[in-house]
Amino acid sequence: MKKILFFLVALTTVAITFSACENNKAGDPLKGTWSYTTQPTESGWYSKYVAIFDGKGGFEFQDYAFGPEATEAHDCNYMKGQYEIKGDIVTIHYLEHGWIHDGQRDPVQDFEPFDEQIQFKISGNKLTITRYYGTPDAYQEVYTKQ
Repeated sequence: MKKILFFLVALTTVAITFSACENNKAGDPLKGTWSYTTQPTESGWYSKYVAIFDGKGGFEFQDYAFGPEATEAHDCNYMKGQYEIKGDIVTIHYLEHGWIHDGQRDPVQDFEPFDEQIQFKISGNKLTITRYYGTPDAYQEVYTKQ
């Protein structure tokens, strides 16, 4: 009897685990690491933006600055927080901002948390986000899944 009970508990645990994994995949289309690289300016500087969605509501955005013909980033700032998805709108709650120097994080001490709503669309491995959607200042960026 104990073996049957153990087997049923184990089977139920496995079923719940796989069900939770499938729900997480299906419920969070943003999960993963996405990047977007700008075109170089006249002076040769460009940026690489990296957006990381952990699939559990955690978010990090990294902004790397590259000098002309640079192979390593000159500087990097980051913003961390939480996010929620409703339809094609993601609300990001920015909770921390700072700089990354030589792999070490240096948070800005007087950062005021704020929220931003971004419209998104995913097609294959491309994530198109529209910032300031519905305003005259709206613009789009196309990220590629890494």
